Amino acid sequence: MYPGSLIQLYITLVSAQPLTNVYIDIDSPFKVVTGSTVQIQQLSAGVPYTAVAAVQVPLDARPGYYRIRAVAYTFLRSAEATLDVEVLPFDFSALAVARPSAYVAGQSVQLPVLLFNPTVDYVKAKASISGGVVSQFLNATPTCDATIPPRSNATCVLNFVLPASLKPGFYNATLTVTLNGVSGYAGSIVFNKTIQLPVVSGADINIAATPAQPPVLGTPTMVTLLITPGGAAPLQNVTVRVLDGEGVRILSENTVKTPLLTQLQIPVQAVFTAYGVVRVPVEICYSTGACIVRYAEVYVPRPWISVNAYFNPPQVYPGSLAQVTLVVATNYTMAGVNIRVKTPFRILTGASTELPAITPQTPITVNIVMEIPKEAQPGLYPLEVSAGGVNYTFYYEVVRPDFNVLLIFNPPLSYPGGLASGTLTVAAPFTAKNLAISIYTPLILASPGEYKVPYLPQGQPFTAYVTVQVPSNASAGRYPMVVSVNGVNYTFYLSVSRPEVAIQNIVVTPPRLLEGASMAQLWSK
Repeated sequence: MYPGSLIQLYITLVSAQPLTNVYIDIDSPFKVVTGSTVQIQQLSAGVPYTAVAAVQVPLDARPGYYRIRAVAYTFLRSAEATLDVEVLPFDFSALAVARPSAYVAGQSVQLPVLLFNPTVDYVKAKASISGGVVSQFLNATPTCDATIPPRSNATCVLNFVLPASLKPGFYNATLTVTLNGVSGYAGSIVFNKTIQLPVVSGADINIAATPAQPPVLGTPTMVTLLITPGGAAPLQNVTVRVLDGEGVRILSENTVKTPLLTQLQIPVQAVFTAYGVVRVPVEICYSTGACIVRYAEVYVPRPWISVNAYFNPPQVYPGSLAQVTLVVATNYTMAGVNIRVKTPFRILTGASTELPAITPQTPITVNIVMEIPKEAQPGLYPLEVSAGGVNYTFYYEVVRPDFNVLLIFNPPLSYPGGLASGTLTVAAPFTAKNLAISIYTPLILASPGEYKVPYLPQGQPFTAYVTVQVPSNASAGRYPMVVSVNGVNYTFYLSVSRPEVAIQNIVVTPPRLLEGASMAQLWSK
């Protein structure tokens, strides 16, 4: 395994005898993403049961061996198994790929950096570039940020300027990348990578383009062009015209004249019609009458909006409440994002959300609470999410509700004509609503036989005292006590035994008898 990997665990249980209420716990030095605790209501004898768990190895995991332990247990017994996982050294520089092109001395550079996220968590990435050939462009630092979806990639663009004194050749620069997991369990890592920037000869004009905001296809964008001389000799009587090019159309006035070119900033309004790196052609004519065409590169990101849904609990039950957390992320600033949620069941909160704005650096979290009716059948149900005109469909599973029901009598044995008292405990693996609990028995129930529980939170069991009158003519044996929870029956038994009477110290009255008088006789067996 390598840092950032996802470990898939398959835990198989086999028992020689049937067991109930078997639990599986995963003890790991890393985050258990799914399956940290599994409950098996019934484990049949000789029938294997396989549970699945996923463990996220964080990015900052050090090389070495790590032990993952799986423990299966009931109230009376337990078993465990261990797995030793080796985390190998990893060259993190493979997670960042710079895409340089050929540059000229003095040119401003927009360097796209492709960043990868191998984990199942959202990762915030930050890249910066440094070195003797990297200079700050205007007031912008040579850094960029991106939010990378799970097991995906994203591109950020570094803006900097190459020194005008560079000669043709290849120059080294250091790329520093920081990756931080949004949820925390993916860890964080900082690494450096050396890249080469090719510099070619031939240009004496430097042009850089800085959009006021990330360009959106088909929408007018204000772009500032910075034009500086690339050689030692100043240029006089310069005329600059910004031209239409492949993937770009200029809307504003595009001709500027200056007697001496030292540094010229030209704001233009442009409409981009292509994604990726778009080259804006600029024609420069100077006093000699010569004209050259140079290009300013503008990176137009391909827009996407990503939505992930996290269900709590991961499986829902009829008659329960389920919470869904939506994480919405985008690679460019969006305003007025509408989020609509549809599902076959009733949505209590979050069916419609209006986001005033969303930025690439800050994913938005939307919480939804929905109610699963008691009559819902087990199966997969869709959750349809529309965000900014992009549709996503997720599926959640409705499973049969398995309550943890326990009826204990103290003492566990009763006799004909006696009273038996016990405690009934009902616990739900979810937050349940409107529970109907009934008790049925052939004996005489001296306590209430029905209970209505409007709300039963997870981890807070319902408790009631049960009293049973055993008829005096009852035969010895085991009598069923059936507890019905929302129509699901759980059967327990009360043992009734024959009474045993011991006779000791027999006293005969009168203690003396006269000769010839009648006498009572006693026999004991």
